[in-house]
Amino acid sequence: MANSKSQREAEVWIREQWLPDEFGQPFLKKKLQLRSGGKFEFDGVSQDERIAVSISTNCGIRSSGKKATPKLHKIRSDALFLLLLDNVERRVIVFSDRYMFDLCEAEIKNGRFPIEVEIKLASLPAELESALVQARCIAAQEVSPTGNFRG
Repeated sequence: MANSKSQREAEVWIREQWLPDEFGQPFLKKKLQLRSGGKFEFDGVSQDERIAVSISTNCGIRSSGKKATPKLHKIRSDALFLLLLDNVERRVIVFSDRYMFDLCEAEIKNGRFPIEVEIKLASLPAELESALVQARCIAAQEVSPTGNFRG
């Protein structure tokens, strides 16, 4: 079974290194109150609680080479939770994968993604990026009927 350790490490790196560099303040994983009454844990919430962030380390291409539509649905779900926040100034989804970022950027251009949610692309350190790509390849081989992965 594929190991998601590299995905967790990438998420932590983005939260603890990239987000503070990008926004000038620390971020923590934190539950926030939703206007619908419930709470949701966001991958990053700024120290002043004005910025809420979801982090995606998923690849935008499936093992078949087609776009990762199920993963795009997960991103839309994250966007919905961000939209359900009343007390933040910025709602952001950060991607570590260029293909997924481009897929969401195309959705924005085609009017199929909320304009209130910013998207950003984080560049991971080379060793972390390499571990993430390797883990994706192993996971893709596990679910591929042929065991071949083109990514």
